[in-house]
Amino acid sequence: MLRFLKLLLVLFVVLVAASFTLLNDQTVVLNYYLDQRELPLAWVIFFSLSAGWLLGIISVTGWLVSLRWRLREAERKADLAETEVRNLRRMPLSDSF
Repeated sequence: MLRFLKLLLVLFVVLVAASFTLLNDQTVVLNYYLDQRELPLAWVIFFSLSAGWLLGIISVTGWLVSLRWRLREAERKADLAETEVRNLRRMPLSDSF
């Protein structure tokens, strides 16, 4: 059932993208520093969204790496604490009264 819903969602996105492309078939002039080029508006929007998506992934990568490092450090500390508790439980109780 979940596969079917995913397939339906992908099909919907493809249909929306195709209709968007058909509705925006005019060309726009893309000026960059050394040259200019005429491209369809749909392609300009697609490449802009793709570039934003890639920049977002790149910007989040550093944050994820630091979170993973902090998680490993916390797991190491938890392992040390568990080992210490286990060792303390094995020690016999001594009454100093």
